[in-house]
Amino acid sequence: MLDLTIDVTVGNSNVISEAVARALGKAMPPPSPDFPQARAAELFTKERRELIYRTLGLAPPQVQQIEDMVSNAPARKPGKGALNNLVSRVQSLKNGGPRWLESHTVERLFFYSLERDPEVVGYVTQVSCPGVTREGKRGKHVTNPTLDFLVFYSNRIVLVECKTEEKLEQLAAKKSDEWVRKDERWSNSVHQRYAETLGIEAEVFAVSRLFASELQNAELINAELWQVDTVAEKGLRAAARTLLRHRPHTIDELSERVPGFSIRTAARMLAEMSAYGLERIISLGDADAFLLFSTEGHRDVVDAELWNDQINETAELAITDKLLLAKSEHVEAARKRWNRLQRIASGELPRTRRMAALAKVVYAAIANGVSPIEACLTDHCNCGNRGRRLVEGQISALAMVVERWNRGEYPDRVGAFLDLRARCVAANVPAPHQSTLHKEIRSTDQTRRTLIVDGIRQYQKERARTDGTSCSLPSIMFGHTLVIDSSNFDQRVAANLLTLFPSAVPKFYAGIDGATGFPMAHALLFGPARTDGLAILMREFVSRHGFLPRCIQLDRGPENTGSWIQSFAEHFGIELRWTPTGGSRYNGLAENVIGRVNHFVAHKGAGSTLPDQKGRAKDGRMKSRKTAIHNFAYVVRQFEGYYYGELAKTRDQENMSPEDKREYLLQLGGQGGRPCSLDDAFRVITSVEIDVPRTIDASRGIRLTEGTYSGAALNTALLTGRVTELRKDCVNPSVVYAKIAEKWYRAFRRDGVPLLNRPAEYRLFKLLCEPIWRSERAAHNLEVRRATIERRDAEKSEAMVGKEHLAPDDEGSQSKPSTEGPDKTTQQVVYPSVNWSDLRSGAAA
Repeated sequence: MLDLTIDVTVGNSNVISEAVARALGKAMPPPSPDFPQARAAELFTKERRELIYRTLGLAPPQVQQIEDMVSNAPARKPGKGALNNLVSRVQSLKNGGPRWLESHTVERLFFYSLERDPEVVGYVTQVSCPGVTREGKRGKHVTNPTLDFLVFYSNRIVLVECKTEEKLEQLAAKKSDEWVRKDERWSNSVHQRYAETLGIEAEVFAVSRLFASELQNAELINAELWQVDTVAEKGLRAAARTLLRHRPHTIDELSERVPGFSIRTAARMLAEMSAYGLERIISLGDADAFLLFSTEGHRDVVDAELWNDQINETAELAITDKLLLAKSEHVEAARKRWNRLQRIASGELPRTRRMAALAKVVYAAIANGVSPIEACLTDHCNCGNRGRRLVEGQISALAMVVERWNRGEYPDRVGAFLDLRARCVAANVPAPHQSTLHKEIRSTDQTRRTLIVDGIRQYQKERARTDGTSCSLPSIMFGHTLVIDSSNFDQRVAANLLTLFPSAVPKFYAGIDGATGFPMAHALLFGPARTDGLAILMREFVSRHGFLPRCIQLDRGPENTGSWIQSFAEHFGIELRWTPTGGSRYNGLAENVIGRVNHFVAHKGAGSTLPDQKGRAKDGRMKSRKTAIHNFAYVVRQFEGYYYGELAKTRDQENMSPEDKREYLLQLGGQGGRPCSLDDAFRVITSVEIDVPRTIDASRGIRLTEGTYSGAALNTALLTGRVTELRKDCVNPSVVYAKIAEKWYRAFRRDGVPLLNRPAEYRLFKLLCEPIWRSERAAHNLEVRRATIERRDAEKSEAMVGKEHLAPDDEGSQSKPSTEGPDKTTQQVVYPSVNWSDLRSGAAA
């Protein structure tokens, strides 16, 4: 016998109805921390800053100005001017909130260092510094620069500007009195003077070009800071510290002697500084080469020696060998001279005075260690005209025209040459030839003109590729970074494939693992533009892998920079990175996958040989709809078969497939994502928030454009509360989620039960088709109404045949009897008149 008893709490008037609703399965479980909650307050509060102000003894005006800088941060949201950087929105464990970075390399590396520094209390980014005074050629100039960081340490406050060494050298060449290098450290004199007025400090965080390994390791270390530290992990680190006291060990050596030790354990030791490693030289992924030391001093000695070797190996070539620097024809002439000298020495050729003098010089050079061919090199390379033949007026006019050309002030080179000729005539000098102008233009960097004239996409196309030593590396962990991109199915080649969709412009989202290129998730959509494509993809991601990425990289499309993805990332502590506009090279992994999908699925798909999907008169509406659903399922199977099958097994130039790389990284350190399950909380979070209707009550339910939604527990809750938030499921069209007080409820449409036993592609098909059906329904019903009105007008006209005298007057308006009475003010009584002569004659007769 079933136990039907329900435990209730005394004192709650609604407890019985809530318990019954829960027993019926209509209510959701109690709220958990994973459900959408109000944004939590940051840990970096004013109270914590007040302690530092008192420690430094700052005056009230100084404190007020610093507080203004903190409250206004970020003073700007980076993105518009970031042509060559990935803008990042990182989640800070120190601050308990998000921070904006305009560089995914230098600033992100400094951000990681702050997160693991125990002396850091908190910080803000993109800090506006009003009233900074600079001394220029024209006197004082007041500016409001935006610095990268304002960092609060336990005993000091520092303004920090982050730059690369290469950029700092360029700035120092232009403003040597402002950007100064002393003892391998950079500083900005203007920022230091400004900071002194506030009682704080100013520093410059400089990064060399070889930052890739350090940034890759810092990313792994920062990910470990978010992990929950267990007793077992503490035991592994303690055993490793005992071994490191004797000598340095590699990660592989420690894993052999301490079972369970991995690169993630090493990363945790580096984060808490219980061990020290060669972080800026060797990647943690190279477990057989990454050394761990017990002391920082021992590490620094080895690090300095290896670092100098890497700097020298990657520096610009400094070659003085004359043979390598000489032209090929000069080397060939030297060989001929040496052969002739040898033949003269053997007696094959007669001696001459000139060759005897040459032989004396050559053999003397050979005796000093110079090679025979180098000793026979001629001085032809120093002959000819090496200088420019232009006079000063021509040079200045040419420089001015080239500068205006790069600013985009000429439509073409003909206009530039005409201006050059006019300037030379004004300067009383002959104009250079047009080829001279072309050569001068080619010798300058024209990306500025490309950006001004041709736009940002052409700029990204023509911009020089980044130096390989200055490129960042992918993550070491599988599942840490998810690269997302979207595209329409290519309609040029596969136009017949589009007939498999009930609407034009099918679109698909591709989510690729940033470390291996493994396809992680997808979303296949069609119909009108939607804002829930990313939500569908993230739900697919969690259902397949059981975790969430720690970083998501997207382009700067409107959906990818919208509020949903930012709130989603903030809720789960996910870092967001946006590639530059038009910079497809930054999304190379996803762009490559999209090209392959369009080639192998869209271009070479079977297409459609079925009858017209919209032939309603031939097949009937229900039959045609079932055919469309069947065809959509066919396209989904074809897409998934290639995407998760063939694509994952295709090998690259290293003869490794994404599956092979995935298996290797999982063995090396496991998955690098955040554990997550597809529970009720995640379904609510990945649902799209919509406006709450004005009138919602228990009797009517929730009436939306898509239909009426109701639920037993929701109806009970509506008796005492109101809906404050409403979300529509991103996959199932028959479900919405409503929040009343601090509790979430499900509400169903009447077709909710039939959809339960349908596959996922059927529910998605119906979700995507409903807007199309509503549009078609409105158009069809309008056409039906128009036909009805025309039919009634025709019947009315036919009924009036032969009754034209009853036709309406004055343009079709029928005359109606007047209902107004006579005007009493103008009414006169007319009395009948009497003819008396007629009356007399009648009486006489």
